[in-house]
Amino acid sequence: MTSNVGIRLTQRLLMGLRVPMLAAILVLGGGRASAGEKKGVIEITSKSVHGQVFDIEETPWRSRQVTIHMRKSAAVPLGVQLNRNNKKFGKQAIDETVEIVARLYQMLREEGGLSAGDITIVGAPGLSEARDRDDLAEAIRKRTGKTINLARSEIEFYYAMLALMPNHYMDEAVFVDGGSQQTSSGCFLPAGPKQLAQLQCPQKALGAATFKIKILNAQKPRESFAQAAERLSEDLVKDFRRDVEKFPALQNRKDVLITGGAVWGLVVLLHPERANSRYIAITAKDIERYVVMLRKANGQLPAPNFKGIASAEVRLKAEQDYKTLSDRFLAEDLLAGAEILRSMSIAYRFEGRRLNFVRDGNVAWAALYASENCRDITQSIDTR
Repeated sequence: MTSNVGIRLTQRLLMGLRVPMLAAILVLGGGRASAGEKKGVIEITSKSVHGQVFDIEETPWRSRQVTIHMRKSAAVPLGVQLNRNNKKFGKQAIDETVEIVARLYQMLREEGGLSAGDITIVGAPGLSEARDRDDLAEAIRKRTGKTINLARSEIEFYYAMLALMPNHYMDEAVFVDGGSQQTSSGCFLPAGPKQLAQLQCPQKALGAATFKIKILNAQKPRESFAQAAERLSEDLVKDFRRDVEKFPALQNRKDVLITGGAVWGLVVLLHPERANSRYIAITAKDIERYVVMLRKANGQLPAPNFKGIASAEVRLKAEQDYKTLSDRFLAEDLLAGAEILRSMSIAYRFEGRRLNFVRDGNVAWAALYASENCRDITQSIDTR
């Protein structure tokens, strides 16, 4: 439905109508951008706004190949104010965000060469929590003439999975997205001639940002943040184990593709030599090492070891990634996400499995979602 200020909220639960997996991937394209046609999307999250020019192609190894041609990002204070102001962004945060959105919108038109009709504005799922989200939507509509398409968390996960997972992994791998507001994991059940595909996707309304708040509220006198995080993580392991009991494939499939800020921090700090790689192999031991590093950091952001990087180009990219990480996250933010990742690793038994971090999950889903004209999806998603 569409509210009186033009914010499109996808209300339909993705639980009922089931279609074959191939149809779910290919039939979505009614009205979508033609292959290779450049489009623009502005994604608004609780921490930042991303403007990008992209195109989508279908390739033999991936049903949707997202290519980013230009990207600009800027930090916004929506999330900070949302946590302080009783589920409200507040006028000042809205005004600052609208200015950034307007500048990125103009940039996509002038530098990207796009028309107004080629640009879509997408809101990440976490924005729906704000009671004044309509005020944000109305302010953006007045400045740009565009409405915000506010995605459900299930849709964000589905499109990230579709954009980042190679075709041959679709019914063989588990996909994990560790975000700031929510942690999602899922996999497609294989589809046969008479079998309908289903995306199993248990979701936790707990991401790095929300877990950090929970840790701060649960801290005991004279207990450090790291000690409180370690104590609370014991319950997370139990919670993730319940997912495995409902969905055994989460533990039994050999391959795991992981995206999101929780594991991106790990890659930046532990594997700076892979700064130019899109897919990066990690292990359960890496996750354990990352958690221990952050627990011992005493609230200080650790620094990567750049000394072993021979390539000047790779080193420059690694240094830029670390600067971005330090600009956007505190050590406590990273530790909260790391504790969630470690709890999942224990419950899902990541030890001995093939884990790969894949970049661009935070932007690829929005591009693909926008290219489909922000369509709701009929793929069945089981989030029990």
